[in-house]
Amino acid sequence: MAKWHTGLALLFAFVQQGAAQIVWYKAPTDLAFIPRQSGVKTGKAIFDGLVVQKGYTGVQIDVFRNSAAYGNYSSSLTYSGDSAPVYLSVPLLAGKWNYTMHVYLISSGSKTKVHTASQVVAGDVFLVNGQSNSVANQYSGSANSAYKDSFIRSFGSSSYSWPSMVNDLNWYIADGDGYYNKGCIGQWALVLGKKIVDSTGIPVCFINNGVGGTPITFHQRNNSNHADVTTNYGRMLYRAQKAGLDKNIKGILFYQGESDGASAVHHDTMFRKMHAAWLEDYKGVEHIYVVQVRSGCGSPSLQLREFQRRFGTDLPRTTAVTANGLNGHDGCHFAFANGYEQLGLNLFQLFACDYYGRKDDGNRHFPEPALAWYSNAQHTAITLSLSGPNPVVSADSLFYRLFSVAGSTAYITGGRIQNNQVVLYLSKSDCGITGLNYDGLPGSQPWVRNARGQALMSFYNFKIWKQKPLSTLYSCPNTPFKLGTDSISGYTYSWTAAVNGQKSSRAMPEFRIAKTEMYRLITTSANTGCAKDTQFQTVYVDATPRPWLGNDTTLCPGDSVLLTTGTGSWAKQQWIVNGKFQSFAPKIRILETSQVILLVTSAAKCNLSDTTVIRIARQLTHSENGYTELCAGKDTSLYGDKMAVRWLWNGVAGQWQHKTRVTTLLVQTDSFGCSDSTWFPVHSRNKPVISIQTAPSICVGNQLVQKLPGNLSGWLFNGIPVDGDSIRLNATDTGWLVAKDDMGCPADTWIAVKPLSLPVFKLYDTFLCNRQPVTLAVDIKGKSYEWSNGQSGKSCYITTVGELSLQITDENKCRYSDTLLVADVQSPVFRLPADTFYCTGDSLRLYAGFESAWFRVNQKNESVRFTISTPGAYSLLAYDKPGCSSSFHISVSEISCQSGLDMEDETNWRLIKTGSDYTLTGLPASTLYLYDEANRWVWTANCAGGKCTLPAWLKPGVYFFQVQPRIGKRITAKYFLQP
Repeated sequence: MAKWHTGLALLFAFVQQGAAQIVWYKAPTDLAFIPRQSGVKTGKAIFDGLVVQKGYTGVQIDVFRNSAAYGNYSSSLTYSGDSAPVYLSVPLLAGKWNYTMHVYLISSGSKTKVHTASQVVAGDVFLVNGQSNSVANQYSGSANSAYKDSFIRSFGSSSYSWPSMVNDLNWYIADGDGYYNKGCIGQWALVLGKKIVDSTGIPVCFINNGVGGTPITFHQRNNSNHADVTTNYGRMLYRAQKAGLDKNIKGILFYQGESDGASAVHHDTMFRKMHAAWLEDYKGVEHIYVVQVRSGCGSPSLQLREFQRRFGTDLPRTTAVTANGLNGHDGCHFAFANGYEQLGLNLFQLFACDYYGRKDDGNRHFPEPALAWYSNAQHTAITLSLSGPNPVVSADSLFYRLFSVAGSTAYITGGRIQNNQVVLYLSKSDCGITGLNYDGLPGSQPWVRNARGQALMSFYNFKIWKQKPLSTLYSCPNTPFKLGTDSISGYTYSWTAAVNGQKSSRAMPEFRIAKTEMYRLITTSANTGCAKDTQFQTVYVDATPRPWLGNDTTLCPGDSVLLTTGTGSWAKQQWIVNGKFQSFAPKIRILETSQVILLVTSAAKCNLSDTTVIRIARQLTHSENGYTELCAGKDTSLYGDKMAVRWLWNGVAGQWQHKTRVTTLLVQTDSFGCSDSTWFPVHSRNKPVISIQTAPSICVGNQLVQKLPGNLSGWLFNGIPVDGDSIRLNATDTGWLVAKDDMGCPADTWIAVKPLSLPVFKLYDTFLCNRQPVTLAVDIKGKSYEWSNGQSGKSCYITTVGELSLQITDENKCRYSDTLLVADVQSPVFRLPADTFYCTGDSLRLYAGFESAWFRVNQKNESVRFTISTPGAYSLLAYDKPGCSSSFHISVSEISCQSGLDMEDETNWRLIKTGSDYTLTGLPASTLYLYDEANRWVWTANCAGGKCTLPAWLKPGVYFFQVQPRIGKRITAKYFLQP
């Protein structure tokens, strides 16, 4: 046999994206189905892989359910060499939702998508196998048109060609009409899946591996290689394993047997062998369903179908169903209507109870024969009861044609349904009849069904009792009971007791007995030689003695009584306390007034009981028992119970009321002799003391906050309530502080505050000349000096402008502070040229450029606006009003100027005004320099062609014009520019 190696060949079968970064051993792909485990609501999507590229720190999976965010799952990566393993389990809630999962590798805060799986669902998985009626493709009528659903899935191909099958590892939306192809599951499986999805909201997955025309040997396992893909068994296991479903298969459905024909015993042996293999390889399977085939193609014997029926009772976790009742039968296969569709609906009746919580109404299973007996004296009528606790039975007209008897030429002539039992009539009585048969014949037939429409299963040679078997009876001592069964006309009955000799000729006699007895019944009919029958019926009597709980009693408060069921041997015991049933215990302790009933049931279902009443005397009352404290000089009143008959207060007899200032013991007794003793602890406490400073010293203008003792409350200071748990005292406060303790006992104290004077001082603003640091000192007595710039001490080195504060603390820790402003003062800045000149016969009028507190020129007091008429060097000195000084040096020369020129001069120079513009003409090729009245440079230009236009921004006033010819001396002229 050829071998197929499935290891490395499928290692990368699930890789979709990110192959350069990660290798997947297992990961969901599009349309994947995630199986949920037994007893839980979720399935686990497993991501198992290997990151093969360095640089990633973690993996993250973002999950969406119907496009809405569902959850995030992540883990860190640990590299070994150049790779790091990845394993994440993502729980998906089973339901009609499509999940999308994006897988990312994380690196330095960035995300790289390496895998996506969409339209993933979670739910339950089932396997289908057998021959052509398990393939169940479309013969007549489509299943897909009404039942195809995206929440019904399948995996791979149902092809029986193993090379085609192993190359298809994809998920599909299930197809019901096709066969041996991608995602094909068969018509009745599709109907079953649709009913599950619509009724429960749980998606389903079917893997169908059926092959038409195959005997049961075709479906056996290769025990040396369970997943051998050259075998039908191995191909189904291989698909389940590759889909990751094999550990969570919930059920297996098997429809096969036509091809085994008359090989009933062989079919029985091989199915049991295959059944054991399933339970070994699919350990999670909960139920196995075997479909009993119909008579038709392959001629499966009735004996083979009887074996199939017994699989449901003989094998664990197995339920037998039948193809009987499906009228769309062509003799071999089925149409969709009244065929495969109805089989899917019938199977759902079982699945609803087995998996999805529907309560069994007694008609869950396909009906089977339970008991058959002759129901008339002539043995020509047979009554058949069906399985189930309360089966509801109906039948089509002429239904009896499917029944026959074995071992006789007698045949069934008619039948009816009576009291949900089948009654059949024989053509003759025959003592050679060995049993009753029921055959599911081909085509449309008249069927027997239960209330859910499920047809009676075929059976073979089912035993027929001469009389309906008698059941064992149980009786209570000397209690009437009836023997036997319903009377049948034509029979005579003879009852005889084995011990006491009681006799009766009635079909159902009534007796009373005190001990267990066995009765023999002989039934005889003169009409048939095989009608005589002997049966035995035992009547068990259980003479269990009546339980005894004792006499009624009254208990003192706090006492209890323990009641026991005793040593009787009872099948059931039950306590009833004050009309309420209690959970059973062999002993019960009663702590309160109660009526207690003990009910017991014997093995003969005899009910016995005893009743007792337990009363609890009234609890004696008294003053609240607790620690009593009194304010100094006070006393308290203590009270006992007025209904007591005696009171002892500290051993001295008294009345129910007592006054005291000391701890007291009360012992009081009621009329039942029940005593009650109670201590009354009484304590007279001392006057509370207020623990607080009563003569604090406070700096003038400040406050002192004192925490008030927490054991006192209701604070008043000078009659004014104190808010919160602290008191604020000013330097001038004096008065009474009053409070009370938790009992309201008063406390008071006198508070007199001592005021402390402050170290008062005054700071004056100062300035820095041109940001030059200064030192500021104070002569104030203090203990510490804190400047706002972080310095300490009496003097402060000032380097910055702004506010500066000083805080002085004296020996009493009283503080006082003042603030001065440090200004930034800049020395006056001279706006004069360093060298200047004036024209001969003229003088130079200068302005220092600022106003000053005083001003000197060559150490002579002058105004900041001054006139120079003598050439030479001049030293200027100025002080501003804050006191910052500035000096300047200027050199003044006298030059010969060409003067008296104006716009009308007839010299070579001519100043022409055109509009607001001035143009100087008649100039030699030269450079023109323009100075203002203070001889400060204003403008320079090269005058080409003896012509220069003055700038428009010049303001009206006096200007000096100097021309420097290329050859010759500089010429200076003074002009007045008119407005």
